[in-house]
Amino acid sequence: MDSTTNDPNQFSTYDLSYLSNTTADSGNVVYLLVYDLSHGMAKHFSLIFLGKQIDAIYHTSIVYFGVEYFFGQDGICAMPYSDGCNNMGRPISKICLGYSEIPLVLFQEYISTLNSSTFGVGTYDLFKHNCNNFSNEVAQFLTGVGIPEEIINLPSEVLSTNFGQILSRYQRPLENQINQSVTSGNSFLSDPSYFQTLPDTPYSNNSNSSSVNQPNGPLLSSISNPFELLLSQQPSRLENKNMSDPQGDSTENQETTKEKEESTDPDLSDDRVEIKPKRKAPKYSDPPIVYADVDGVSAVKKILELVGDALSEEERHLMDDWTDYLKTSGEAWKIDDDHLSLISRLLSGEDGKFPPNVPLLTLEILQSAALKDDFVLALHGDRKNHRLMSYIYKIESLTLAEQEEIAKLLCNFCFQPCSFDWLMYISEWTEPDGSPASNSRVTIRVAVHTLLNDKLTTLQKVGVDLIFNLSLRELFEESATELATAVLQYLHLSNLDEDRVFLCLTALVRFMAISLNEVPALTQMLGPDINKFRGTSKRIDELVEQINVKLAAINAKASDD
Repeated sequence: MDSTTNDPNQFSTYDLSYLSNTTADSGNVVYLLVYDLSHGMAKHFSLIFLGKQIDAIYHTSIVYFGVEYFFGQDGICAMPYSDGCNNMGRPISKICLGYSEIPLVLFQEYISTLNSSTFGVGTYDLFKHNCNNFSNEVAQFLTGVGIPEEIINLPSEVLSTNFGQILSRYQRPLENQINQSVTSGNSFLSDPSYFQTLPDTPYSNNSNSSSVNQPNGPLLSSISNPFELLLSQQPSRLENKNMSDPQGDSTENQETTKEKEESTDPDLSDDRVEIKPKRKAPKYSDPPIVYADVDGVSAVKKILELVGDALSEEERHLMDDWTDYLKTSGEAWKIDDDHLSLISRLLSGEDGKFPPNVPLLTLEILQSAALKDDFVLALHGDRKNHRLMSYIYKIESLTLAEQEEIAKLLCNFCFQPCSFDWLMYISEWTEPDGSPASNSRVTIRVAVHTLLNDKLTTLQKVGVDLIFNLSLRELFEESATELATAVLQYLHLSNLDEDRVFLCLTALVRFMAISLNEVPALTQMLGPDINKFRGTSKRIDELVEQINVKLAAINAKASDD
């Protein structure tokens, strides 16, 4: 990744070589703004007072979707981002941390949970839990990488000096002074009313009250986005940003990526902006096929009965958290790295120490969670380690029963738009065997393997369901071609159910719409003769006709050439 800033005339740069593995191929840009609260005095006088040279007293913030977020004594604060000065002065550095595919609405929910928990009012500590710790955590959530270590380690460096020990005795007055210098006039997230409503988008079914009381201000009506309140208190207008769709637009057959739209409510004054996050509507209206007849709560109970003695008291509490989450709604923030680490341990089977059905029960927990609209927040918490996807990546080495449950899990991930997006993320990592992997690659790998595995008929049926679900999306041409190839091989089998044929031909028609030339050519070259399915049913006859039209068009083009 290029470590230079957007405007080298205004901002200095850090050595970001440690971020070299960050991919920047899709999604929305994430910036780290670095301020010097000493305004240059630290660089000149630190050696005298501390006995060591430090360049600045760092204050940092994260910019995402054109809004700047930071943390202080009053919780998390947000304000419109501009390249000019604000209450903290001019940033000494603006660092591109990478790109994120996390939608705005999910990020809002994440910030809301942080503001009501680990980074809420009264949790600020100048030396141990400050704005830089907040920026580091948010950066890891969005991009999988943290902020420069020299910023994180500065407080401990200061405390290691004699003068730093003296400063620690005056921590509260120092915190008050810093808080006043960075937060005057900004919008805070500490009031619960900021989060009473969520945008009416595919990411949320929340359609609560249309009006929210703004602290120290008038009642604002017709507000569909809680962060509009935050921006409404600011004097400047949020600039229109051209944000990329999480799936990118690298192929000519994909829909043109739309800019993030901004519209002003006529009932609001000119200095207020309503942000409406946009996502591409599903290309087809068919509902995905899911396996909803799963009881994750019972699966948790059975696991505790089977391996309870092998779990620590803390791990048993983590399993109780899974039960609570599956029974309630809107509490995905409770599922953190420790919970996912335990899931990974249960899926591994502890090299035979756990009963063989423990991984299957664990997959049932995940299948149940995948149907919830906020579980994607927990999934994004695994961006750094990719434990779940790394386990799924090894599908061919797992038992047939596990393979089937994995395919069902991916089908359930297609139920919610956000988790469907997550399945198809293209940001890459490297598996322990050195193979490049991404969520999209792993998902396609599972679909192809389950469809072409001839050892278990039910596994193939779930594979058909998964490929049909994937055909609901506007895939990249390479993915569509790979899935179409698998479908064509599967259609060579005899005695296929009408329902299986219908799903496969439907997917094939949709893949042809993505790969206009290659998939029809493969259909002619690999077969089978699609006309052999004519007469099976009316709906299949219609699909056969559509395919023949596309094949005829390819043949006509070849004749003209």
